[in-house]
Order: sequence, then C-alpha cells, then structure tokens
Amino acid sequence: ALPISAAFQVSNFSVPGSATLVTCLRWDGRAFSSVSLSQLYFNGFGSNNGWIFYFDSGYPRVYSTHGSATSLGAALTIGKWYDIALVVQENGTSDTVTCYLWPDGGTPTKTTQTGNIIPATATSTTRVGCEYLYGALSTSDNAKRGFKGAVNHLAVWNRALSEGEVYEALRATHPATFRV
Repeated sequence: ALPISAAFQVSNFSVPGSATLVTCLRWDGRAFSSVSLSQLYFNGFGSNNGWIFYFDSGYPRVYSTHGSATSLGAALTIGKWYDIALVVQENGTSDTVTCYLWPDGGTPTKTTQTGNIIPATATSTTRVGCEYLYGALSTSDNAKRGFKGAVNHLAVWNRALSEGEVYEALRATHPATFRV
C-alpha cells in the first residue's frame, strides 16, 4: 500500500509538454472522509506550470494551472485493481488528454478530452502519492488529499505514446490466456 507517509518526491525531474503515465493501482477510497480528492501524480505542478493526475470520489481527473479539472472516465471501484494509462498531448490551445482504464478482469475503456488543458512547462519536481510531503498526515487540506491504496508500478514517458504503444504497455500486465 502507499500510505501518505510513503509518498515520495523526485527532484530535478518533470516532463514538460506531452507525456504518458502508465500505472497499475488499487484505489482504497478517500484518505479522509471529508476530502473527495485522492492525488496520485504531480508532474512539475506549480505557478503556471505542470499538471496533477488524481481521483475525485474515484473519478479520474487531470488538473492544471490553466484552472480546469478535466474529467476522464468512470469512477474506480474501491478495492479493485486497475491498469491505467494517461496520455497527454500538449498542442498549445488544442491539447488532448486520453485516459485508458482497464479494470482487473474487465474490458479496457478510453476517454479523451480536448482543449487548453496542459501547460507547455513544468517545475523541476515530481511527486507521487501526495501533493506536499509532510512525512505523516497533517491537518493541511493538501496533505489530506493523498492517494490511499496500493501502486504496483508507475512509469512515465516524455512523449505521448500512440494508442498501439499504450495497449502494448497495458498488455504487459494482462498476458494472453490460451486454452489447450
């Protein structure tokens, strides 16, 4: 599991512009019942830079300093494992953000949004699991937005993967089953 105390920061790393995030996770609900956000990945988020991938009551979303929370598909089920790919294509004012959700034992779905969503720049810090790292839960609203669940793996590319590449990355954790 990834308790907020297990969140981590990678200094001098972020992906400005287009990027792809692939992860396998289990969402265990809200870290605090009073806060609906579960923040997973901070890509160089700061003043006029970067973006955040998070869940709002289980619904996947991207938030950027452009001020928009972009909805990206159906809500996750508490306690269920998912393979997820987030593909961000920064194109000035006509960005594309696509979220692939593949529930364990289910069928993959894809949701795409377009608009002025993603800034072309990012600060030099990436965080996984919680926006601010306090080492323990605190009363800060941002600390209460930590991701509660388990993360099997998380990979980041500094470009938008094609749909074929995304399914190849997702299939790596869903090997084909053959009957003899």
